[in-house]
Amino acid sequence: VVVAHPKGFELQDEVIQKGKEFADQYGGSFSVSYDMKEAFEGAAFVYPKAWSPKGFFPPYSADGQVHKEEAKEYQAKFKNWIVTMDLLEEAGKPYYMHCGPADRGMEVTDEVLDTYERSLYFQEAENRLHVQKAVMTMVMGSKYE
Repeated sequence: VVVAHPKGFELQDEVIQKGKEFADQYGGSFSVSYDMKEAFEGAAFVYPKAWSPKGFFPPYSADGQVHKEEAKEYQAKFKNWIVTMDLLEEAGKPYYMHCGPADRGMEVTDEVLDTYERSLYFQEAENRLHVQKAVMTMVMGSKYE
């Protein structure tokens, strides 16, 4: 597993530590990269997900307050962190996955979502629907027995 993000978007130390522990426990590998192109190289699957830098939100902000506008301004500096067809082609055509909904034009191009032959985006959306139905059945099923 390679977690890639721009500097300043670090995950909590506990999350990184758990990733390393699980990799060691199950014979995998875990690393962090600040270069998306480098992180994609040789990957069989890529699973991009946008997140905000933790310093703008409690409990990590200095004053304990939410700073949405400052976070948006900061994130605007990283518009080049977007999954494009060229990036996927250069990386060897890994499968593209995303939990959805994807921020079109922000974290991934329309072209990747709509035409990339190794995109699993819509299959994942369909799977999520069936999982949601199963959860609803489990939660509500006992009420009708």
